[in-house]
Amino acid sequence: MSQPAEAGEAGGAFIAARVALAADRRADAEALVDWVLASAWSRPYNGWAAVELALTLDDLGRPVDPILEAERTCPRLLWVQVAAAVARSAFVEAANQAHVLLSPPLESQIRLRLAKRLVDEGRQVEADEQLDLAIAFWRSVGATRYVREAEALRSSTSAQSNS
Repeated sequence: MSQPAEAGEAGGAFIAARVALAADRRADAEALVDWVLASAWSRPYNGWAAVELALTLDDLGRPVDPILEAERTCPRLLWVQVAAAVARSAFVEAANQAHVLLSPPLESQIRLRLAKRLVDEGRQVEADEQLDLAIAFWRSVGATRYVREAEALRSSTSAQSNS
């Protein structure tokens, strides 16, 4: 692979890594992240790619050191703040900041992640609130994969609470 030219290409690699994970191709996801981190991640504060990296590292269960370093280096940059909130598992903060940055796709991904954590903690009502916000966006753009994922999460927890 050649070196990514800019944050957009790096962000695309992180999205591709998450797609690989969804397809049970963890080795491919790991390789994509390693490629970007080794070759071009000298400016992690370059926009939305920082958030994509934080989400991808979280998905892989990998250390979030590159994000925390970006936060130390560029604490005032809003995209870095969102990424750092994801890295700290402060998903409410991250989703709210993504909302301010007018990034509904990232906001909705973060809200789904938050809903999963809330379900794990037995906080179904709060999880449903986050799912409602995420599903509203995904339906508006026809993102059926994400709608199905969110509705499946809601259905599985509703079935458990009715048992």
